[in-house]
Amino acid sequence: MRSEGRLPGLDLLALLAIRKLDEGAYGLSIRAELEARTGHAIGRSDAYAVLDELVERGLADSRLGSPARRRGGHARRYFYVTSVGREILEMCDGALRGLSKGA
Repeated sequence: MRSEGRLPGLDLLALLAIRKLDEGAYGLSIRAELEARTGHAIGRSDAYAVLDELVERGLADSRLGSPARRRGGHARRYFYVTSVGREILEMCDGALRGLSKGA
């Protein structure tokens, strides 16, 4: 069920953002990319809920980076698209291309 105010298709958009950001895909950068590309504010809780869902479904995974240099800095959680996630993106890309051509 979609939460109130959550952008439809946010899971697919987040997966695309992870792929685009590559090595720089961590929570804040993914959220910023989504906001920049959609023109919609993405709530922090919505962003992390979607990322957790992608990991639970096996479409993405994550690893912890090095702690930030500042005192008490926390390690960033970096995300990447799994092989299953790449297959889903390829399938969606093909379907969108076909549908947009009226095929």
